[in-house]
Amino acid sequence: MGRNNEQMNIGSVKTSIGVLVLGGALLAGIACAPVAAQEPETQNPTPVVQFAPLSDADEATIIRLALGWALVDKNVPDYVILDDKNFVVSLDGIDNILAPKLPGVNFIALNPKEVQDLADKNGNFGYLNIRDLRTNGGMVEVAVETRMAVAQDSDILYLIGGGAVLQFEQVDGEWQITGQGASWIS
Repeated sequence: MGRNNEQMNIGSVKTSIGVLVLGGALLAGIACAPVAAQEPETQNPTPVVQFAPLSDADEATIIRLALGWALVDKNVPDYVILDDKNFVVSLDGIDNILAPKLPGVNFIALNPKEVQDLADKNGNFGYLNIRDLRTNGGMVEVAVETRMAVAQDSDILYLIGGGAVLQFEQVDGEWQITGQGASWIS
């Protein structure tokens, strides 16, 4: 029988992870407890970066770059569930954006209700969802993901899809993808 216990602070939660090997079986457990808040250091405060609201042109450029990353470069996880002849793209929660044109890419931009209506009418299909365009310090982040639109009368359950959070910054006055945050796949 072997035992290993580790403790760490994750944000404001103290986490204990225990592993026990008993008769060849591996047993593991995780326990979490709040940690008392700590006073921030005042000697070297982190400077706050002021970020002006994005213009419609900036948002359109960022969406165009995200679409290119996902549809032209085929980087989005589970790209294979998309119909690469006629893409369906949902701009979920992103206002005032006219979906930009991409050379050689045919897609229709719909809101989430329109995506559901299309699935109810024509059956289940994979689509690209772009959501959560937000500023974070001096960068902009947006989630790009593949999803399945499932008709309300469908009896098929899917465990499929994936995505990533793309990070954008202006480099020499031009928006560029400068990193990738979290990514996921089912």
